[in-house]
Amino acid sequence: LYQEPAVDPGMFEHLVERQAHPERVGDEPQTLCARLPDLRDHQVARTLGRQIFGPLLAGDLDYRPGEVASALRRFHPEQIHCRVLARESDTPSTQLLRLKPMDGAFPPFFAGQYVNVFCEVGGVRTSRPYSLASAPSRLGSIDLVVKRKDDGFVSGHLLDDVSLGDELTVSGPAGSFYWSPLRDTRDLVFVAGGSGIAPFLGMIDDLLERDAGVSMRLLYGSRREDDIIAKERLDGLAAEHANLWVTHVISEPGDDWTGERGLLDEAFLQRHLGSAPLAGRTFFLCGPPALYTLVRENL
Repeated sequence: LYQEPAVDPGMFEHLVERQAHPERVGDEPQTLCARLPDLRDHQVARTLGRQIFGPLLAGDLDYRPGEVASALRRFHPEQIHCRVLARESDTPSTQLLRLKPMDGAFPPFFAGQYVNVFCEVGGVRTSRPYSLASAPSRLGSIDLVVKRKDDGFVSGHLLDDVSLGDELTVSGPAGSFYWSPLRDTRDLVFVAGGSGIAPFLGMIDDLLERDAGVSMRLLYGSRREDDIIAKERLDGLAAEHANLWVTHVISEPGDDWTGERGLLDEAFLQRHLGSAPLAGRTFFLCGPPALYTLVRENL
């Protein structure tokens, strides 16, 4: 499904102004390149960059074509070679992998986007998408949440066979799962199930760091108490910030669990969303397929 890129309108105003007043070039090459990550998909951005910005910059400023292509690849690389910088066990079945690019910093991205992780398992070359669980302000490394699946082909490899210092290759960031002030409201509802919390970890950090002026309500479902990913971190952020509410619901709770019990069903949603119209809110859902069916039926 092709999605029209969300382009900063000011980008093309720059081009028009530049054509009309070439004497005002100044430091615009850096300005134009800095605007390229504002496109919604990195492959669309690469195409636009080659067709529009590449010839314009190379022609007007006497750049060699190879230099322009190199600059575009830096912002929108197809593959990035990384080393495993850290592994943190968060739950019995989940680890956070921190990857550090081997050549400089990770390219700019929107909080909530994903990368594909490429690996070879049993002689088979394959890949899996993993949401970025870190904020774009820290490009020196990226965080991925890896949850073991009973029949998982790749998750077991990443959790059992990959060690600190090992090399992993990932794609450039992609996807439209992120908050956009031009597209979305400022009343945000995040609905997560299991490892579907990963993109919200980066989004919450990013929106709080930037003081984006949004309210965030996270409704997070897990099977058992010890399955909750980043519980202390999320509860701590909610205690510190008045614009963030975090509610956990456990489907198979133990006797000591005092929080919400059950599923992300109609009764739960009504209790925590109230009677305010849904039209004024933006919902983000991430989790297993059953979560989408259940929540969409009850919204």
